[in-house]
Amino acid sequence: MARAFCQSGSWAGAELTQQFGGVAIPDECPSGAWTNSTQHACKWPLQVFIAFSKPFKQPPTVLVSTISLWTDLTPCEQRFLGPSGYYEGGDSMDAQVAFPADVTTTGFWLRAGSSLANIACGGDTATTFYWTANVVGWSATGVKG
Repeated sequence: MARAFCQSGSWAGAELTQQFGGVAIPDECPSGAWTNSTQHACKWPLQVFIAFSKPFKQPPTVLVSTISLWTDLTPCEQRFLGPSGYYEGGDSMDAQVAFPADVTTTGFWLRAGSSLANIACGGDTATTFYWTANVVGWSATGVKG
């Protein structure tokens, strides 16, 4: 029987790895730093803790990506309903971020947000960024625990 090798010269079979993934909406404002709690605008990207259904042997590799804004929480002007939820119109959003933090064998903090440039939504481009929730896809891959 022929041996399988990957480019690095060794092969770890799929039976040694596990992968979890999903979609989340970070909605907790760190340290309660709301700039406008009615509009769901925060001074920092919002966060949510993602717990894995089974632990990994060591902290896994976590990939995250924004999918869309989640403006059901933020009824602001210049927002329109699209196929994946609401989206910003005009110049009311100027940035999106999503990143994993404090990754452990049992979970991680997902931090993400969309920057509000629209003053009616809690933003103020002249001074600082303010953040509202967005929908984020995530995937964790690593060695089984």
